Amino acid sequence: MRRDRRNRKDREVERDAGCWRRSLGQSLIEMALAAPILILILATVMDAGRVIDAYISMTNGVREGARYGSLHPTDPGTIALRTINEANGSGVIITSVQLTPSDITVTYPGGGAYAGNPIRVTAEYDVTLLFGGIIGMETWHLSKSADMAIMYSPVTPPLGE
Repeated sequence: MRRDRRNRKDREVERDAGCWRRSLGQSLIEMALAAPILILILATVMDAGRVIDAYISMTNGVREGARYGSLHPTDPGTIALRTINEANGSGVIITSVQLTPSDITVTYPGGGAYAGNPIRVTAEYDVTLLFGGIIGMETWHLSKSADMAIMYSPVTPPLGE
């Protein structure tokens, strides 16, 4: 019978090396299972950030439009342009919000463009999601409006109002 001439310490090192190789394979399998989930979470966070950026840009735009409209309520074309210029050019361009005049609505909930009545500027925009195809949702629809009281109006209300 051959006697193993290796000492006890050498045998322990060999046993530990075999265990290390097995744990490396286990780590590789765990990473392969976890990576797709982590990538999906990262993609969701990125798209959520882009939607929030677009929402903030639209908020800035409609506020600017309502502010301008409170002083010039009978000029809806310029109100829309002020809204578009502020929304399209505000902040860091992450989402590239590109509003058009057809995305902007100017209304007078109080019944007309008279001093003291409110003016409402509304913008609607569809944000294209980068990773929306994964969940079957290509765009996220945003709608934002702002109301302000009309401070000055060249139009006088009809008698009796």
